[in-house]
Amino acid sequence: MSLLPQPTDAPVAEVQPTSPRCYFITGTGRCGTMLLARLLDRAANGVCEHEAVFRHESMVACHARGDWSHYERDIAGPLARRLAELRGSGLILGISSGHCHFAIPRLYERLGAAARFVLVIRKPEDFTRSALARGMFDASHPNYCDQIVPHADEPMARRWERASPLERCLWYWTLVNEHVLASFAVIPESCWRVVRMEDFSPRVLCDLAAFVGLRGISVELAEEVLSSGVNITPGSRSGEVNPNSLPATLGPLDTWTDDEVRLLDLYCGRLRSQWYDALDQGAGRPVDPRGITSP
Repeated sequence: MSLLPQPTDAPVAEVQPTSPRCYFITGTGRCGTMLLARLLDRAANGVCEHEAVFRHESMVACHARGDWSHYERDIAGPLARRLAELRGSGLILGISSGHCHFAIPRLYERLGAAARFVLVIRKPEDFTRSALARGMFDASHPNYCDQIVPHADEPMARRWERASPLERCLWYWTLVNEHVLASFAVIPESCWRVVRMEDFSPRVLCDLAAFVGLRGISVELAEEVLSSGVNITPGSRSGEVNPNSLPATLGPLDTWTDDEVRLLDLYCGRLRSQWYDALDQGAGRPVDPRGITSP
């Protein structure tokens, strides 16, 4: 079952750039959305709210049952109210959330070129290490968080009860990133950007702030936020830890078992290769203005 507009042979119609009124940053979670919210909320002409507006249940209902009504209520209710509150002030509203990835087509339908969209992508093995430490898909974790379940038509639905938390995380990584990239394929390129978490640097984050229309995000401020450590896994580095996470037990990729590597390749191999093979090989390929690695 597809949650996205069906592709056609017609080219995507480009629009004239419009000053952003709002922006949405999304990803799998455990990929830097809170760090970006902390930084961008310090802009001179905007606010950025983490995990606001879009409810966890909206994401679950949309994917598992094809029920858009929860997202519709999020957009017509809290999102519309926040935009109305900020309209007179001239402030740009930012939402940085791992719950809004399936809502992008609906958001673009309603907001058009006044909205910007950002996907933050993180290596699947590093996402999985952090996600398992957080308790995603692991009922034995004291702070268990079952992100979503497969739709009945998906092959993963038949494996779900037997799948390990690691396998579920790898499935989820590809599901989310592929859906967002498919959404981007049918909206103008001027409205979206993809950023790898591994590429976070003061320059990249300042460029991202400019893309969503923000002023006042300096290199020095970006350096400060990057160096502080935001929402990190306990034991990974110094900084503010995620209060629901435990120290990571899954090691680096070179310590994974053959079965774990096989699952990584099965679920994430194609997309991981597209986004990370050059990085792994040390190729310093340039990044174009939308944040996509150039061929």
